[in-house]
Amino acid sequence: MKFIPYEKYVLLSKLSTHEIRTRVANSIMQKKYFPYEWNRKNNTKPYEGELSYSGFIINRIIWGANPYLPIIKGVYWESSDCTLIKIEMRLLRYGITMSVFFFSILLYAFFRVISEGLYAHPKIYILLFALMVIPYLFMTVTFWTECKKSKRYLSHLLEGKEAKLDQNK
Repeated sequence: MKFIPYEKYVLLSKLSTHEIRTRVANSIMQKKYFPYEWNRKNNTKPYEGELSYSGFIINRIIWGANPYLPIIKGVYWESSDCTLIKIEMRLLRYGITMSVFFFSILLYAFFRVISEGLYAHPKIYILLFALMVIPYLFMTVTFWTECKKSKRYLSHLLEGKEAKLDQNK
């Protein structure tokens, strides 16, 4: 079971690697490490990131901040009859770090309540349980929602069909 959301899949496309590179380049803007919100709203491209000869690292441009927005890494190469695009989507390191820090504090509070012997107050356990479950659900739901949007966009952009991956690899 995956506790930290992560997606890995392969797209099969009839486009050449040059055409894929061109299409990705036309749909991303240069990554801004200190972006200003007023610059982003005038942007017409849906993604920002970096493009190399054999792949890309992009993320969707949204208004505001979302630490659970997936980072998309793609590597493409030509096969005998099609082009394969291996895509991995994962959380930002900031989102993972923030979640680990938050859950560590909650686990500390939970064990502290148990060690103090506050067994007479079941509402504390319910509150701590809710404080652990609700942010986790928020993290997974927002990640998978953004992941689904990006997956749909990339399939349309690259004219690709998703191939089944062996989950053991």
